[in-house]
Amino acid sequence: MKKLIFIFLFFIIIINTAFCEPSDEYILIASRLFYDGYSHEAIQTLIEGIRLYPNNAMLHAVLGNAYYHINDTALSLEYLSRAIELDRTISVIFAIRAQVFESINDYDRALNDFNMTIYLEPENDEYYWQRGNFLYTCLNYSEQALNDFNRAIEINPLNYIIFHQRGEFFISQGQNELALNDFNEAIKLNNEDAKSFISRGNTFFRLGKHKEAMEDFDTAIMLDSRDFRGFFGRGLSNIKLGRFNEAISDFTEMIKLDHTLSYAFLNRSIAYRFLANQVSHDSILDAWQYLQMAQEDEEHANRLNNWRY
Repeated sequence: MKKLIFIFLFFIIIINTAFCEPSDEYILIASRLFYDGYSHEAIQTLIEGIRLYPNNAMLHAVLGNAYYHINDTALSLEYLSRAIELDRTISVIFAIRAQVFESINDYDRALNDFNMTIYLEPENDEYYWQRGNFLYTCLNYSEQALNDFNRAIEINPLNYIIFHQRGEFFISQGQNELALNDFNEAIKLNNEDAKSFISRGNTFFRLGKHKEAMEDFDTAIMLDSRDFRGFFGRGLSNIKLGRFNEAISDFTEMIKLDHTLSYAFLNRSIAYRFLANQVSHDSILDAWQYLQMAQEDEEHANRLNNWRY
């Protein structure tokens, strides 16, 4: 999401500027540098731009967003606030600062900024679902969050992201059937986003529909094999379906993608124990080996948990 906001600023400049001012060149160059992974060079470019054009709000805003990317919250807020002092009419600056405030749990200021984005652009669906998703849901303001999601859909019923995010909201409220409807709609609008299939698969899993969940996790992995959540969901579904070898393979793939996930080792140990019980009547030696591997995974999971805390 953070990188998307940076790119969003990049396109705001291109779309809304009929003739690029000299100061905008610094934003365009910095955006390309940042996108290519040269964050230090991008920041230095923006600092130089501000030196030459100290009253340019967008230069300050993009620099504030860049610092947000590299987790320097203090400098991010400093430059975003300065941008707002220079120009209080640019809604996206308030939107970025709202997310920075939200990231440090300063919800009152985040809410004020989100409110300002909607005041400035009342027909922008993105601001409604962002406020509902990033703020009201975090604050457990369920009615306000749902109102924001609904309003966003009224404005733009073809934006699959809104249905996806409202589905996640319904999951947080324990309303699985409503969530399923929204994930269905999100997938109808865009059937190439693995995240929607993962979320719908998780919903099917909660509803006890493990074969349907398996199909969605298969699709998610086909679309994005780098997202470990697809393997995790499929691994759990395989356990529910009694396919323990397949579950072990899924958790192993998950560990290859991120070996710091303690719950991947823990769930693989569970699959090993089920497998040991399944083969115990045929081969005591195989059962013992599976139990040994289960114990090793449990110990590894414990080490990871102790390291984190």
